[in-house]
Amino acid sequence: MNGESNRASPSLIVLNESSPLLMDSPAPPSPTAKRNQLGKEDAIISIVDESFDKDEEVVKEDNLPTEIHKTVIAGLVLAVCFFLNTLSLVLTHQRQPNRNTTGPLPDILLDNLPFPTYDDGLYIAEVMIMVSVASTIITVTLHRFRWIVYRRIFIFLGILYFIRAFTMYVTVFPEASYTYYCSPKFSPATALEIFLASFKVFFGGGLSINGEHTFCGDYMYSGHTVILVSAALIIQEYSPRVHWVWTLVHGFYWLMAIVGILLVLSSRGHYTIDILVAYYITTRLWWIYHTLANNREMWRSEANFLNRVIWFRAFEWMEAKVKGKVPHHYSIPFIQIYINFEEFPPKVVRPKEVSKYR
Repeated sequence: MNGESNRASPSLIVLNESSPLLMDSPAPPSPTAKRNQLGKEDAIISIVDESFDKDEEVVKEDNLPTEIHKTVIAGLVLAVCFFLNTLSLVLTHQRQPNRNTTGPLPDILLDNLPFPTYDDGLYIAEVMIMVSVASTIITVTLHRFRWIVYRRIFIFLGILYFIRAFTMYVTVFPEASYTYYCSPKFSPATALEIFLASFKVFFGGGLSINGEHTFCGDYMYSGHTVILVSAALIIQEYSPRVHWVWTLVHGFYWLMAIVGILLVLSSRGHYTIDILVAYYITTRLWWIYHTLANNREMWRSEANFLNRVIWFRAFEWMEAKVKGKVPHHYSIPFIQIYINFEEFPPKVVRPKEVSKYR
């Protein structure tokens, strides 16, 4: 077959068993045809287009436009939602019960730890978070359709932080730890002080390891769990899957997420319910978003109740021109060199071979 114009388009032929074509002179089966028996009377012969490369890996460039402006807007949405999250943290800190008069809530795991508190656990978990985030950035940046992937991640995290800004504030949990340092409350609290403190946490990335996060009360739900689980989901979805080595890589980041969560619990940085809710919301939102993104026919279906979620209109606009599943293709940014991960170690594809790889 030479070129796109000569490719045979897939077709479907339905033949009845009483047809002379089947009864008298059955044609020898073609290597490009397969027969599926449906009932006793009907047979279907499907002509398979063998020029179609591995399932979803063949995608027209026009079906996956870059649309950088949408990615920038999604990044701004994430920044606003993350700032709302830090603002909510500072406001929640002002309402935090005194740990000297109000003890921790009963917790089946924290109450049965074999040691009082492992304070360094939180900092080790945050080192794992930084490793996971750096790995995620590298993975997405090397993805051929990086702008699409980045804006999906921005919207996904923006929704999570927006929800968390409300859940941590509406019900304030007492301190789970007696040793974690909490900054003194503002007395009286002015709007300027609240905003300055929020920006301080914002530019510190919400981490305690850099000394910028000394406010307490951000329990429901766990931001550490959100990031660890999100990194594992992103790497699993958008990194290669064609070699068993990549299965080990995916397992490593899930293991890192589990160990990081256990370390957060060991330091009493969160209650168990914070971890469970964070895992549930993060994974379900990720799966719902990608189910919708990969099944455009669902969007306007009357049977699709997922189009009633509050963020669906924003999702629809972001994904409007993405017509197909994003394939596992990789390239070096700003350079016409692709990376083929179908082999291990990965193979660099030179510009003359790009069309073959694509």
